[in-house]
Amino acid sequence: MDLSLTAWIQTGIIVFLSTAPPEVYISARPFKDNLKLSCLATGFHPKEITMNIRRDGHLVDRDDCLQSTGVRPNGNGTHQIKMWVMIPGGDTAKYTCEVNHPASNIHVVEEWGKSLVG
Repeated sequence: MDLSLTAWIQTGIIVFLSTAPPEVYISARPFKDNLKLSCLATGFHPKEITMNIRRDGHLVDRDDCLQSTGVRPNGNGTHQIKMWVMIPGGDTAKYTCEVNHPASNIHVVEEWGKSLVG
């Protein structure tokens, strides 16, 4: 077998068998009279992951107009997912982003610190 083909196969096997934990970010930016609160998990492999946004401990869902990109490739063998929801500008609730990546045995909860981006 050609040496470069062997190296390519070995690299593919290593990537396939490896795990990479997610980096998790929560942020908000002004949007009209509201805030767009976003949660991003990126850099994880394999792609199986769960993400939730919580308001005062309660799950935010599609009834609350939660939106998601779904899991997408980053182009380097890892993946990303983003979820967001619009919240009133004066909302004083505690918002958290919760991510569970079973392959890397990672469970992350990030709290929004009320700072704004943009």
